[in-house]
Amino acid sequence: MAIFLYPLYSKNIQKNQWGSGFMLSKIFDKKINFPKRFAQDSIFVAKELKKLKKIFDKDNGSPTKMSLDDFNRLWIKGEDNELYLRYSPEHLTIARIELKNTGKGTGTEVLKWLKKYAISKGFKYIIVEAVSTNEMANFCQYHKFEPVPALTTNTKFHNGNWRLNID
Repeated sequence: MAIFLYPLYSKNIQKNQWGSGFMLSKIFDKKINFPKRFAQDSIFVAKELKKLKKIFDKDNGSPTKMSLDDFNRLWIKGEDNELYLRYSPEHLTIARIELKNTGKGTGTEVLKWLKKYAISKGFKYIIVEAVSTNEMANFCQYHKFEPVPALTTNTKFHNGNWRLNID
């Protein structure tokens, strides 16, 4: 089952709110069908995302929910994991990623899938946004990401954005 989210602009927090600033709007069937008016404007096509969702389902140990918001940002959310993707003309951005099972190859499997997808859509690079842990910085270094100098601070690790050239 997929959930579609609309931005919530009201100051009132409602019971059916999911995540910060989004209101649950409609529930779709297990085929992950997004409304056509949004799918037309998005690089995120439901049938192309099934493998990625299965990776998160397996990591979560139960089905996750996939959604697309008004700004064509993709969310995959489970009880114990999460992925938030967005894009610009040149890059795919991993804005948030949380995995239940770390150190078991799940992150590498997700990145492998994202690389193939990004290349198929013509992106030049993948950004991991706002890296703030040693674990994620090490993951980025291992997979040949480079810190984006203007957007990182050099503490024990590069805290900030990391970029992987894929073209």
